[in-house]
Formats: sequence, C-alpha cells, structure tokens
Amino acid sequence: MNFSATSIGHAAWQTWSHDQPANAIGITSRGLFIRAADRVVFVSFETQRGPLTITLGRSIEELRALHVGAAAVFANNRLIFPTTKITIAASPEVVWQAPSPLASPGPIDQQLKTVQQIASLIVAREPDRGFSPLLAPFLDLPFSGPLSSDHTALLNILRILQQAVRENDVPSAQTSIDRLLGRGDGLTPAGDDCVLGLLLMLNRWQANRDWSRLNRAAINAAFQKTTTLSANLIGCAAEGQADERLLNVVDGIVTGQPTIRECVDCALSWGNSSGIDALVGMAIAVSVI
Repeated sequence: MNFSATSIGHAAWQTWSHDQPANAIGITSRGLFIRAADRVVFVSFETQRGPLTITLGRSIEELRALHVGAAAVFANNRLIFPTTKITIAASPEVVWQAPSPLASPGPIDQQLKTVQQIASLIVAREPDRGFSPLLAPFLDLPFSGPLSSDHTALLNILRILQQAVRENDVPSAQTSIDRLLGRGDGLTPAGDDCVLGLLLMLNRWQANRDWSRLNRAAINAAFQKTTTLSANLIGCAAEGQADERLLNVVDGIVTGQPTIRECVDCALSWGNSSGIDALVGMAIAVSVI
C-alpha cells in the first residue's frame, strides 16, 4: 500500500533524505514516532504541521497496529514499513517550515495579561493536568488549596529560571533546566515541554537578544538527560520552530491573534498535557522582557 504525505516538516525532511534504518518508539491514536539514529520524526494521522511531522491527514489501521520496536526504513525518499508493506512517499514540494510572524508584538503589559487569561481558562478546564497547578501561583492568579511538595519544588525551580533568563545568567539557567529535563512521564516529560515553550517564545519573539549560549546549553543537556524526541523538539524550538498549535499560542500571546480561546484550544490539543506544560515555559519568557 502506497501513501503520500501531505506535508513534511523541514527537520523531518533532513532525516527523510538519508537512507537509513529506523524503528517505532511510540504509537498513539494520533500517529507514531519513528527514530533513526539520534533523530525522531512523527508520522501523524492528523492535519497539523510541525518541524518533525510527516502529515498523512488520515488514520491507517495497519500502522496503528504496529508495536514499539517495529522496523522501518528510510530509502529513496520513502518511509517503508516492511512488516506491513506500507510505503509513504514525500517530495520537496511539501516540505513545511514555520512562517515568520505576520503581526507586530503588542505592549508587554498586554502580553502578560493575555498569557494570564489563557492560563486562567486552562486551569478552569484542566486543573490537574501536567503543570497546570503551577500556572496560577506562577502568574499571580487566584488559586485555591496548597501546592503539593513536588509542585512547590517545581515552582521554586521556575522562579530561579525566570530570574536567570532575565539576567542572562546562562550557568544558573542551565542548572534549572537540568532540574526540569526528564521530569515527568512519557516520550516528552512535562519538564521538557516547559523548556521547549521557553525556548520557542525567546527565539521566535525575542530574537533581538542573543540566546545562542542558552540554546546550546539546553540542547546539549536534553540529549544527555531526557528522551531523544524531547531533545529533537527542543532543538527545533531553539530555531523558533514548533508544531502549528504551539506557534498559534506564542503568536496569540504576543500579538493577540489567534484569539485567547483559540490559543486555549491549541494548547489543550497538543499532547496529553504537553501544550499546558509548554505554556508555563512561554509564561517565563514573557515575564523576562
């Protein structure tokens, strides 16, 4: 069976263009994660685009039925799954890269207000998912009940990271990032997604400052301390690149478009709690301008 990708992210294309063996490292209802050496791509049954995403826009039952560890091969600009006889083709014409922002940044006080409004709606809808309990205390929003000891420790890490980024204290920032990376479960632990959100906002919207040392420190630490998928996503964020849903959130915070409710929906639809966790990192970045 032959299928064609409707789009392929620029980072995924770099992996795609090299003939090499690969294997499935994660399978979900939304798609499957494929690893080749130290690179990971996501074969998505959905329509959203991203730097690591090979978008099919349809569910393929034979791929959903694969098991973790199943073999795959990149060869001749195709991704082949030998046990299923499925081949996915892609061409340079469908390579996707995040476009530059179209709107100008709004006033910083409005950006802070927007991220607070997004956070308030997320906490109301999903108070216990991922880093959601940290949003209210970190953004000085009303919240009820004491934090757990683990969340209290995390909040302290976030505040130290916030101050380090504000002062461009890379060694101190790296210490906090090291404490976040790998914290949580799954292919992209919550702490990783938080770091991703921070780097994405800094590199997409605060490119007038040099974040290269912080970027390198975070990427190097990610490849040593957490999952290969997270390390790849963090590397993309350091280039200002991410899934369209996360781009919508950072752009919405900074420019007011998309709307607050659209940003909430985008954050909640990216992974189980990954969009919420990334929002915490975005909030750090906005607060240090």
